[in-house]
Amino acid sequence: MSNQRQHHDCQRSPSHQAQRPLNSDLHLPPEETQNKQLQRLLLRNVIVAFNKFTGNNWGAVSVNTFTAVSPPSIMHDDICTLALDKLASLIILPFHRKWYIDGSVESDDDLIRTLNSRVLEKAPCSIGILIDRGNRMAQDSRIVLTVAHFRDGDDNPAGTCEDWDRMRDSIVLREVKTNGYINYMEKEVADGPETAMTIHSMVNDFDLIIVGRRNNVESQQTTGLKQWSEFPELGVLGDLLASIDYAGRCSVLVVQQQETVIASQRLY
Repeated sequence: MSNQRQHHDCQRSPSHQAQRPLNSDLHLPPEETQNKQLQRLLLRNVIVAFNKFTGNNWGAVSVNTFTAVSPPSIMHDDICTLALDKLASLIILPFHRKWYIDGSVESDDDLIRTLNSRVLEKAPCSIGILIDRGNRMAQDSRIVLTVAHFRDGDDNPAGTCEDWDRMRDSIVLREVKTNGYINYMEKEVADGPETAMTIHSMVNDFDLIIVGRRNNVESQQTTGLKQWSEFPELGVLGDLLASIDYAGRCSVLVVQQQETVIASQRLY
């Protein structure tokens, strides 16, 4: 009887195993399983947000959702190729660091940081790195846009500038000042440390701050900040806002504008 029972159990065991659902999460530690579930939830929230944005801007925006699997070493090439094929205007990437609600660092992902740096170097369009601290502004009718202009004492925003970038900024700011739906503030700063103090004093007044990133360009307003930079991929102002001293509820979007390349044409 004992031998028959053992034989019967062996025959039944494979059938029982075959009916178990196949789930890779079953073999992961509880912490990793929870992290994977959180990542799926965050991804789902992003997709829902873009679908809502599409619905509210019907005909102006289209959203195509899909999943691609790439080795980390060539993932940046796949992203840039896709952006080129789709004629994308902006790529938004997640910042590699995450924080707890109290401002302490939760995790750092070196693979994401490397990916972001490679995309910044090769992208065919503008790039945004999003430092997400969890605030949500969508569908909020109380959203107010504020433009802050940091200038040194030698700037003459109303005059004509020989520098092309300053000239373009002057034109844009002129339009902003006359727009009744945008709050405009002007801050006069002498150097980088004064800029840092000014930003620190106003950072908690906003839910989202958008700053630019420029390569190898230092202005009077940012002098002395680059040497303390921890995240050069964010630029000096983005690095300031990502530091522990500025941690809070404010999210940050750091945008590197695509450089305009003017190709010389030969005339016949």
